[in-house]
Amino acid sequence: MIKVVLADDHHLVRQGIRALLERDKRIQIVGEAPNGQEALELIARHQPDVAIVDIRMPMPNGIMVIEQVRALKLPTRVIILSMYMMTRWCAGPYGTARAAICSSIRSLRNCPWLFRRRCRISAI
Repeated sequence: MIKVVLADDHHLVRQGIRALLERDKRIQIVGEAPNGQEALELIARHQPDVAIVDIRMPMPNGIMVIEQVRALKLPTRVIILSMYMMTRWCAGPYGTARAAICSSIRSLRNCPWLFRRRCRISAI
């Protein structure tokens, strides 16, 4: 079972991602958060395999969530959602094997691929 935390300040975005992910019985959504603080609390409590986090949500933003996950040495992989049309692995200080950044549209379309890359599982 792949445990996932969803964090986005837009409820409809979280609903859409949940609907997409719940099609796969190997994925379990263990929590949803409307802001970075609640996301960090859920990540620390559940230590999910993956956290899908909005880059521009409030209190703190997605980049700060990555920093906190790294500082706490949590095993969670982070997929950052951005409305900017880009797909790349994070570079610079955030460029670790634990973080990816993608446009929201592509993230939804490519979630199985991202999960394979982020969780190192064979197929979803």
